[in-house]
Amino acid sequence: MGIGETAADVVNEIAQVTESCTLSVRRYQPIVERYPAGRPYTNDTYTSQLLHSVPLAAAGTFMRLGMNRNKSRGKTAAAWAVAEWNSKNPHFFNHFLTKNDAFIRRIVDNTLTVNASGIERLGKDYVLFKDGRRKKIDTIMLNTGYIEDFSILKDVNITDVHRLYKHMIHPDLGLGAVLIGWARPAAGGVPACSEMQSRYFALLCSGKKALPDRVRLQNLIERQAAYENEVFHGNPDLRTLVHYNHYMLDFAKAIGCLPWHPALVLDPQLAHRLCCGSQTPHVYRLFGPHSSHRAARKTVMSLPPAFKTSQVLGITAVSVASRVLIAMGLMRPDPVY
Repeated sequence: MGIGETAADVVNEIAQVTESCTLSVRRYQPIVERYPAGRPYTNDTYTSQLLHSVPLAAAGTFMRLGMNRNKSRGKTAAAWAVAEWNSKNPHFFNHFLTKNDAFIRRIVDNTLTVNASGIERLGKDYVLFKDGRRKKIDTIMLNTGYIEDFSILKDVNITDVHRLYKHMIHPDLGLGAVLIGWARPAAGGVPACSEMQSRYFALLCSGKKALPDRVRLQNLIERQAAYENEVFHGNPDLRTLVHYNHYMLDFAKAIGCLPWHPALVLDPQLAHRLCCGSQTPHVYRLFGPHSSHRAARKTVMSLPPAFKTSQVLGITAVSVASRVLIAMGLMRPDPVY
């Protein structure tokens, strides 16, 4: 039960050794291929600022077109199966993205079946699904997450990390108790977000930065919570979700380590990588506090950009055209982060 990344790993291994294995999910959670479209770059390469400049309405449309194309013209059986899976969820970018597609191969080789109707009830040796199907079982493996309990904090009642500034600071506690690690990007890494939280916290503790005043702090919390609630409506119970690019850039502004610096005028190669390449934490070590420009630049330049020149031009054209349609009221704008 479950289809987060741990579940994807576990069910892949179980299906290879059992006589029969069924994956039970309540929805077809979107999957990102380890190597999207069979290209030689792993999926983290596609956290580029270029790709995320495309408004969500346009990105969703192009994703659906691509999935429909791959259902019939994918290069491998696994690519067809991923497209078939993702086509069953029309809101690809409004969910947490499972960044592990290995279990799809088990569906292809018929060692794994999937039931997405949910469970009606469990019997002594069977499960009855909500679609009426009954399956004999002997073991249930639960990969359904965990319960967040912040009751150790006696002075406040934290039930939703969306109500914390940057998912880490409660207005009533200030720096007295800070949560690091409760920001889970839909695409991107938890450690990267935690590192930015830690850097910001260090600057606050040293007095080099200060929290916004109480009114502004509350306004920022409300605005960012509204954004996350609207964008991630596909997983309303997963309260830790953040948009990786927006979240990291927002921290970079607060820390003072934005990668977009006047010095880039003299370094167009680096500017190209920052636009078209993976947004690893190294891009936020180029300038500002805690920076190490030479080492960070070396790492950033060693990572390949995912897009050819023609693709860069195509994505840029889509982004510009989408914004024109938004200005004309013909396309839904993204919520403000």
